[in-house]
Amino acid sequence: MSRVVRRIAIASIASLSLSVILLRPSHAIPLTFEGFSISGASANGVGNGYSNGENESGPGNGANAAYLATGTSTPSPSYINTSKTSNLGVSISTPGNYVFTAYGVYQFGGASRVMNLFFGAAASPQISAWTSNNGGTFFADNSSNLVGFTGLPLVTGSGSLSYDDGTDTVTLTSLSIDPNYSGMSSIGSQTVSGSGGGPVMAVTFNLSVTADGVGVPEPASMALLGCALAGLGAVRKRRKKSASC
Repeated sequence: MSRVVRRIAIASIASLSLSVILLRPSHAIPLTFEGFSISGASANGVGNGYSNGENESGPGNGANAAYLATGTSTPSPSYINTSKTSNLGVSISTPGNYVFTAYGVYQFGGASRVMNLFFGAAASPQISAWTSNNGGTFFADNSSNLVGFTGLPLVTGSGSLSYDDGTDTVTLTSLSIDPNYSGMSSIGSQTVSGSGGGPVMAVTFNLSVTADGVGVPEPASMALLGCALAGLGAVRKRRKKSASC
């Protein structure tokens, strides 16, 4: 009888272990940061702005392409993208903090801004944040007629400051905008000073990436484990008793 109990206990533990493994998330496709856009958010500025995918990214006065670099603002950044880069392809699948700064020639009006962030192959933003010119305080935004990361077509804000791809969660934790950043004479191929130029807008933001928690076994599974451990305990106790006789 003890052999039967032992086999049942071992099978139960193996079954529970398999269920926990299946509940653990895995990265079939690594989380990537693919695009960003910055839009004016006043009544006459929505749709005009910057993105990493187009030179003229909005209706009306349009705008130049924006360039992205890692780290905080600096006069000599090392850009991730070039003009009209439709996909950035920056891997952020490792948990941690990621700091980026987007640079654009300041050519559109409005007292506030909306920044959209795009992950994976999505055409719509997963993170959208509204802030004033200088940033600091920001809120989730769901405005319409915002610049997409390939410029047009225009998109609607996600209304969220975080995105979960099923394995990791990325959260926008800080956002600051300097609409008059100095010390740069050009952005990529774009001249900052002179005819058609203007002050640089530097948008610095932090993304925090955390791994989703491992699934918790259901109560029935925990009960099965308890029975299995109790069975193993009974077998061990019986063996000790037989050995003492």
